[in-house]
Amino acid sequence: PFARPRIAAASQVAGLKVPDISAEPLARVFAIADELRRRAGPEALMRLPDLQSPMDIAALIWDKNTFYPALLEAPEAVRELAGKVRQLLTAFLDEWFARYGRQFIAHYPDYYMPGGITLSEDEIGAVSPSLFADLFLPELAELSARYGGLGMHCCADAQHHWEAWTRIPGLRLLNIVHRAEHRWDDARDRRGVDRRKIEPREREPRAQNDGVFVARPALARLHADGSTHARGKLPCDGEPEPAPGGLGAFRAVEAIEDALQVLRGDAR
Repeated sequence: PFARPRIAAASQVAGLKVPDISAEPLARVFAIADELRRRAGPEALMRLPDLQSPMDIAALIWDKNTFYPALLEAPEAVRELAGKVRQLLTAFLDEWFARYGRQFIAHYPDYYMPGGITLSEDEIGAVSPSLFADLFLPELAELSARYGGLGMHCCADAQHHWEAWTRIPGLRLLNIVHRAEHRWDDARDRRGVDRRKIEPREREPRAQNDGVFVARPALARLHADGSTHARGKLPCDGEPEPAPGGLGAFRAVEAIEDALQVLRGDAR
């Protein structure tokens, strides 16, 4: 599936109506989920649909050729559109959790969440830290606070937002899919930092995925090795162990801070 833009100018935002969750194709999503629940039984955990952030969805509705300039030229219109998206998104999530419970399997990768929500934030590689702080960060913080936590996937080159990510309340997990080995090699070569110093002290089971997975309860660390990440390997010798059935609580913020220390050259 794909989306064609609905609007191309700030003047068109006000005319957009917020659809009801009973409209297609959302009604079909609930019909499919209801049938899955009927077949699997009430104890089965449902997988949350693949959701984008409100700003990411706004970038699908608004032609990107004019959407990105509008971030600077018409930010109020951008906020208005993202607000309408957020209204629909929260209505959908409220109904989803009312039907299927607050525990679920994330949209990507397939990790367990005892609560909160998971979504993708993929447009931020093309915006500045100030635009992220002004337009993207507030809605992420609001959604995390509303639902009790956030797991976030990002496949953009977004290292310039790492510090801002630490300000998202309840950030539990980050899945970062990007070939970022040059950053670690550069940090190590310029700063004299040994990559092994940011490894977990013990080999714990790790989840398979095709990116950087931040999900260690006590020793969360941000790993990146572009030569092996597509196969889900650790950035050190050996193969990863099978993923655990449930990963529990995560400390993504701790991992971001560790990664920033490495890049600054002050890792222990």
